Amino acid sequence: MADLRRAVQALLDELVESGEEVGLQAAVYVDGQLAADCVAGWRSQDRETPVSEDTLFTTFSCTKGVVASAVHILAERGLIDYERPIAEYWSEFAHAGKGSVSVAQALDHLAGIPQNVQVEGKSTAEIWADLDLCVAEVARLEPIFPPGSTVCYHGLSFGWIAEGIVRGLGLSLGEVVAEEIVEPLRMGGEMYLGTPTSEHGRMVTLFEKPPSGEPPEIDPLALRCVPPDITEALNRPEVRSAQVAAANMSTTARALARHYAALVGEVDGCRLVSEAHWSGSYRSVPTFRMSCTN
Repeated sequence: MADLRRAVQALLDELVESGEEVGLQAAVYVDGQLAADCVAGWRSQDRETPVSEDTLFTTFSCTKGVVASAVHILAERGLIDYERPIAEYWSEFAHAGKGSVSVAQALDHLAGIPQNVQVEGKSTAEIWADLDLCVAEVARLEPIFPPGSTVCYHGLSFGWIAEGIVRGLGLSLGEVVAEEIVEPLRMGGEMYLGTPTSEHGRMVTLFEKPPSGEPPEIDPLALRCVPPDITEALNRPEVRSAQVAAANMSTTARALARHYAALVGEVDGCRLVSEAHWSGSYRSVPTFRMSCTN
């Protein structure tokens, strides 16, 4: 394990020294044990405060992995059926021909609504800070693709769909993540879906890396799915405190790795989802055409 830690630490140090990264963490679990927990660099571009093992990072789409885990936990308990239409949990979702979209299709990015929520007169931060608004607007979205026909990454709508499903059970994703993942794994203070204001001082400041060379051509659909001001919005205090359940979880690398380790085995006596559930309940996804164009 010592050799692994040294190798990971050397890689992180190299990335910071080369200028490729400003600050980062990396953690590795092996057979349910923390084998490496390494840090390097700084919490922001001003390079005043170093990253520590307890620094909180906004993890963008790593949020989806934890949110999906929350759905799987509820499914194993029989509260969610992957094959049932989402509209049976959340009737408003049936709008615009989405009545047959199943929970499994949403988890598999097959719901046909990869686009971001937009509300005239409101900024990205204003929209994302209002979870009720986001859930309501996702229910109103009209599919870009026929549901079930095309895998297209649901960069933001994934999380609001999941929130709508668990609300149909009288729950919220923030509650499920805190009570069913963070608490049993004893990760208090290390993982938040909706970060308390008191913890904002521990968070890194996100920034856009300047492009090198010719800017890449951007698919017009990508701009509908992920707003260009995403980094600015995620740095806003009101968005840090909100639940953007596909993009704004704050966590340490150690906690994120612990969560994944507990999906495939026991970690200090805790396993989040059983092997039997993985092997028997969640069907494999058929092959579909991958597309992010329209």
